[in-house]
Amino acid sequence: MKRICIAPANTDELNNLAPLIDDIRQDGFLDLTVLSGTRVLDGGLGFSSRFMEPARIPLKPAVCISPSLSSGKDHSLSTRYMAYTDVLKQIQPDLLLVSGISCDAFAAAMAGSLVLDIPVAHIRTGNPPERLSEQTFTYGISKLCNLHFTPSETDRQRVIDFGEHPDRVYNVGALAVEAFQRQAVLPKDVFFAQMGLSPRNRFMLVSLLPDQALGSRNDALMASIFEALSDKSLEAYQYIIPKAPDQGIGRLVNQKIDAFAAKIPGRVIQPARMSPMDRKGAIVYCSAMVGNNASAFIEGASTGTPAVNIGTRLRELAHPLSVINCASKTPEILSAVLEALSPEFSRSIRQMSSPFEKKGTATAIKEMIQAFTRFDIVPKSYYPD
Repeated sequence: MKRICIAPANTDELNNLAPLIDDIRQDGFLDLTVLSGTRVLDGGLGFSSRFMEPARIPLKPAVCISPSLSSGKDHSLSTRYMAYTDVLKQIQPDLLLVSGISCDAFAAAMAGSLVLDIPVAHIRTGNPPERLSEQTFTYGISKLCNLHFTPSETDRQRVIDFGEHPDRVYNVGALAVEAFQRQAVLPKDVFFAQMGLSPRNRFMLVSLLPDQALGSRNDALMASIFEALSDKSLEAYQYIIPKAPDQGIGRLVNQKIDAFAAKIPGRVIQPARMSPMDRKGAIVYCSAMVGNNASAFIEGASTGTPAVNIGTRLRELAHPLSVINCASKTPEILSAVLEALSPEFSRSIRQMSSPFEKKGTATAIKEMIQAFTRFDIVPKSYYPD
């Protein structure tokens, strides 16, 4: 029996991995261990085990340190590296699968590749690297891994541009799309009641994340967005606006959300955290998605939900036809939102296909990692040298 270890970077990625985890568990020739890292089941970061209950994913903890115990990135990386090394030595897997571009993913890949000398495969999620550390982890993980699974052809070409041989880089589609499609959705009346909406109301899902490239200029970005959304032409709409992670610039974003909610009382719903079922209901039933979150590109495009992408945070992602890009100025934002809400735009994207959607993503990944062995590890050279 082949032993597989999966190291998800955070709770959201763990939920997205659920289709692959289910497929591996149903295979009688594979033994699976899921490792929980720093950002998995960490209550201090707003994560909770109840969001994994629908997927019934039991975890074997690998790294359970709090960010407060780390005195900077170097110490944090070394701590994670040693923790993953210890647990992988105990489990002795035949293959390690890492996802995302976090410090945990990089530490796990180092432990598997440099210490145990086992095959390491990487699942790219589609979220762009923003911080310098994430860009470093992205390149470093690509050098440590033997197999690469990308969510789109755009991402596949980016990995090849890092010097990885095309024969080791596979565009399998986004696991997040398959997880989203497998996820049950609440009936519309139940979802509306749960969110405090009237079934007769229309709403937009506004998902905002700090743009790390802007720094303190996020203040002006949020001001422009909320000025556009408070325009009289949109007063028939309510807004579901989940809070951003309450740390760093995320606190500034949350302050702006609170101020916007106070400005238009009764029209803003602010969930502290949305379960996968809640999030699917919001994407399926909303009139449009607005903001700078990759979910509009990945999950939203799979349902043909009109979306407005504001600013340059997601400029490197493959762009579905359902996404309207606009600059971060109030007039451009308002114009894009009104276009997304128009019947003409909805009709124009009715037959579109998503660059992130492929049939049988989880099965394709499972079959490739099942077939790959230590004997398939070959010395790397920089492609196309």
